[in-house]
Amino acid sequence: MKTRPVDETFVARAKRDVAFRTALLDEVWASIKAGDVATARGLMRTLISAGGGYARIAEGARLPEKSVARMFGVRGNPTLANLSAVCAVLGSKVRKRPNHRRAA
Repeated sequence: MKTRPVDETFVARAKRDVAFRTALLDEVWASIKAGDVATARGLMRTLISAGGGYARIAEGARLPEKSVARMFGVRGNPTLANLSAVCAVLGSKVRKRPNHRRAA
C-alpha cells in the first residue's frame, strides 16, 4: 500500500470538502488566538494550495504573488488587511458575533 505525505492528503481533502476547508480556517483563527502563528501559517499554506495556488490567491487579493508567498512562509508576518484579503479569496466569511455587554 502506497502512502502519501500528510500535506498532500490535507490539500486533496480541502479541494473537495467545503466543511473541511471551513474547519481548517476555524483552526487558523484558533491558532492565531492561542499565539501559535506557525501552525496558522502552515494551515493557510494548505488552504492556499487547495484554493488554486499563490498566483490565483494573489490575483484575487490584489497582492503581489511573491508577497503572498512570503507572508505565509516560515518567517512571514501578514498584516490583518492582507490576511483578510487572502481569506476573502479563499471564500471565507467573517462571522458576526453578538455584542455582549456587561451589566452595569
